[in-house]
Amino acid sequence: MSESISPATQLLSSAPPASVMCEPGPAEHRATLGNPARLAALAASELMDSATEAAFDRFTRLAATWLRVPVALVSLVDDKRQFFKSAVGLGEPWATRRETPLTHSFCQYGVTTGEPLIVMDAREHPWLRQNSAIAELGAVAYAGVPLVTSEQQVIGMLCAIDSAPRRWSDDDIATLRELGAMVATEIELRGRVRALRASEAASEENRTLLRSVLDCMEDAVVVIAPDGKIMLTNEAARRDRPAEALETTESFTTYGLFLPDGVTPLELSDAPGMRALRGETVRDVEILSRLPGKPEKDPRKMPV
Repeated sequence: MSESISPATQLLSSAPPASVMCEPGPAEHRATLGNPARLAALAASELMDSATEAAFDRFTRLAATWLRVPVALVSLVDDKRQFFKSAVGLGEPWATRRETPLTHSFCQYGVTTGEPLIVMDAREHPWLRQNSAIAELGAVAYAGVPLVTSEQQVIGMLCAIDSAPRRWSDDDIATLRELGAMVATEIELRGRVRALRASEAASEENRTLLRSVLDCMEDAVVVIAPDGKIMLTNEAARRDRPAEALETTESFTTYGLFLPDGVTPLELSDAPGMRALRGETVRDVEILSRLPGKPEKDPRKMPV
């Protein structure tokens, strides 16, 4: 006897015609497996053919322990095969290969329905009874929940497998749902970390390009934050001003910014850069910067 908990799995409930017995399911099932958006989401996860990882192995161990089953899998399914990101209790040669063709996959049907697939005895299920997983993997009872991405693409299943018929309890299914949600969250977080790293790498590349362009300029460039902190200088600025004069906000007031007369102080808040940050258009500005270690001279007494 077999059982499914979702209306979506009704597409698997009738016996297949003899002429298509070798096919992995109805046409709509095959179309969903090969959906480009789904396959793109699976590829973006970067999990297919990846190494085993402790984070995923914890979930399968918990599933096997809490549901009291010999086999638990995190299975990722494309349009040709299923790959086991994690497996507990799987026999050889499958444990070493870490994959099977779809002829040996129950998970594919949960992927295409997008809902839990609960089977008491696959040997009596109209679609699964021909599946090679029964004879070669010892799969008889099966309970699996889909792994859904943030874009609502189903890329695989977390499943529990028993070698004898079993009526899965509500608690069994609830436990599997919770663990499946945790696996999906782990996958989503990894994707976000990869995206963040890629963004940081692109930003650093842009910063490097900007520095290269600025360092080619003969004019000194100093970029100042709203709090007065110097964020960026080019080579001309560093050449004309000692490094210590460019390290702190205090350097402006310690060594002095003046109007061109060399006497009238220029407050940092009135500096051209700070005015520009406030949205002003700054043109034709002349200022005098007194550098550390340089003798102070009254410009009015200097020879013209």
